[in-house]
Amino acid sequence: MLTMEDVSIRLGGKSIIKQVNLSVPEESILGVIGPNGAGKTTLLRAISGTIPLSDGKITFRGKDLSKLSILERARQIAVVQQARRLPGAYTCKETVLMGRTPHLNWLGHFEERDRRLAVEAMRRTGTLDMADRLIGELSGGEQQRVLLARALAQTAPILLLDEPTTHLDLQYQLNLLNLIRDLVNHGGLANSDAHLTVILTLHDLNLVGRYADQVAVMVKGSIQSVGTPMDVMTPDTLSPAFNVPLRSIPLDGQDKSPFIVPANL
Repeated sequence: MLTMEDVSIRLGGKSIIKQVNLSVPEESILGVIGPNGAGKTTLLRAISGTIPLSDGKITFRGKDLSKLSILERARQIAVVQQARRLPGAYTCKETVLMGRTPHLNWLGHFEERDRRLAVEAMRRTGTLDMADRLIGELSGGEQQRVLLARALAQTAPILLLDEPTTHLDLQYQLNLLNLIRDLVNHGGLANSDAHLTVILTLHDLNLVGRYADQVAVMVKGSIQSVGTPMDVMTPDTLSPAFNVPLRSIPLDGQDKSPFIVPANL
């Protein structure tokens, strides 16, 4: 289990994250939602270790993540940041293989298993046909899928996704989230020993309700509510968080959270 205990972050004298307490069971998906500036990306950066905690502790399987070396942390946590333009000098195949860097042998060489996992990650993300293309030639959406492949090739048990559907059209949004759901349900990539725990941020409330096991609502650096999509994805919880009147439309099936829309629609 990934556990955050009283996690606080201050940057430039300003409190960004305020005493966050969360527990994320292994082999599950936590969706973090909230308005712009709520602290969602900062929370992911804290888990990944790119910014230090001001207070509190983050542990995974009983280990304090702040005590791990950079290499040990890279073996535990893979990150897909918000889409951005990438240096164009590498092919997609080379970019994905870089995800195996934390697992290099003592000679610093990639082994056959590294190459198999990179190919499998590209196959699962629909990027294998781009293998020999330069990363700089790809669209933003194609780059996002390659970055996901690189993160999956890392075979870390924790996967952090910051707005992973940015620049993806509807088909690829659903393909990506279906893939993440399948990997969590079935133990990660083939030939990998890593069972996957995912924390993702999304702006689309209804995608979060469909794919997450738990949902955490962040407002001004604090967790306002956390629970199952059925419990959290309600107008009473979300309207004050987003400062917009919302209403719900029930969907067929007892186990599905309702569809959330603006109240004036």
